[in-house]
Amino acid sequence: MSGTAHSPENRPIERDEENRYPAWLQNLQENSWELELLISGGAVFSLIQLPDYLWGWLNTVKIQTSLPGFSLFLICGILGIKILTNGFVLHLVLRAYWLAIVCLNFVFPAGINTKASLPRFPFRKSHTHGDLKDLIMRVDKICGLVIFSSISSAILLVALLLAGGLLVWLIDQSEAGIGGSLAEVFGMLTGVLMWTGLVYVIDLICLGAFRKMKVVSYLVYPFFTLFDVITFRSWYARPLIFFGSNVRKGSFFIGAGIFTVVTLFMVYTSVFRNMGWTNPMDFRKYKFAISKEGLHLGHRIYADEAASQDRQIVYIPSKIIRDNYLTVNVTYINGMDQLVEASHPVDSLRFVENILAVSIDDSLCRNVQWFARWEKDLSHMGAMAMLPIEGLKNGPHFLRVFCPDIPNENYRRILKENGREFIIPFWKDVH
Repeated sequence: MSGTAHSPENRPIERDEENRYPAWLQNLQENSWELELLISGGAVFSLIQLPDYLWGWLNTVKIQTSLPGFSLFLICGILGIKILTNGFVLHLVLRAYWLAIVCLNFVFPAGINTKASLPRFPFRKSHTHGDLKDLIMRVDKICGLVIFSSISSAILLVALLLAGGLLVWLIDQSEAGIGGSLAEVFGMLTGVLMWTGLVYVIDLICLGAFRKMKVVSYLVYPFFTLFDVITFRSWYARPLIFFGSNVRKGSFFIGAGIFTVVTLFMVYTSVFRNMGWTNPMDFRKYKFAISKEGLHLGHRIYADEAASQDRQIVYIPSKIIRDNYLTVNVTYINGMDQLVEASHPVDSLRFVENILAVSIDDSLCRNVQWFARWEKDLSHMGAMAMLPIEGLKNGPHFLRVFCPDIPNENYRRILKENGREFIIPFWKDVH
């Protein structure tokens, strides 16, 4: 038997090794950068447009349902989009750098010219010999880690958001029908679930640290098992364990920390307008003390300045009214139902208009005739009234829409808890 028959180069591939690394998988690993660039480029283009669609959709859902935790869903949804967007952008930048050094290494295959690159003391003589192959391989691996971390983080966030939404809904439904001492027990259980849920999230971020601790693992096991089920952990547990068992923890947490800070800042800048928060980049001191009366001309209260999904619950056509009728629009939202139900003891006499009252310049508008308003987007349906204003002088006026005081204890309690009023400035200019 020849001596080369058993050499490493000519050794036949064993069956289990062949099954473990099929040719298509090996080829995909070596040439995955082409697919990665295609996915990243398309994803960035699509994801940039998603926040506006998410806001519009959630706003529609809020109108049609009570949707407890609306702010949480909005923030977490934007967070997931930004994680993916920033991850794919970072991946594109790294891949562009990787491609650049691959091309440079191809142009100069002989490597670094040591004689021409030696620095004078006190500079170090590192990076003055060899080629770029090690750097190419290192950047290639980082690209793979970035794209996996981004996609897996978004998947985890969606799973946690679904689980959180389910728990919030169950808590909301249960609290509505629970009273007495049982409510206290249920409240304590809710608190335990919330805190253990937070611990579960920290454990995910720390790559399963609590699951590896003695004693602690026994304490968290029943709660973590529950959260594993409702977050579908079995679908992605193996890749997470694979990643956590091989990645360098220090480098991962430093990189993930920087990425998280940047992403959270971008999330804040995306939602602060919709949430009514302050602009983190606006350092003007008196931006909330502009007028003595403290009145605001927000664009959401005028139909000609805001898209339908951005309008306030109560809005009018424009700042300047050029005819003798003022159109008042009120969007019907799910949160009005309790007030409507308490507005009259007879079911057939319960109408949304029962909880609507209007005044102009402190003068109550009586005998207001309300009409049902049906728009192309049925989620924004509501009530509309045409107020005659021929008796008003040209100039500034104030429209006030509020809930009237109805002699019903239940109605007054709900009004005290959830009642709102809207004041809209407008100018009449009729010639």
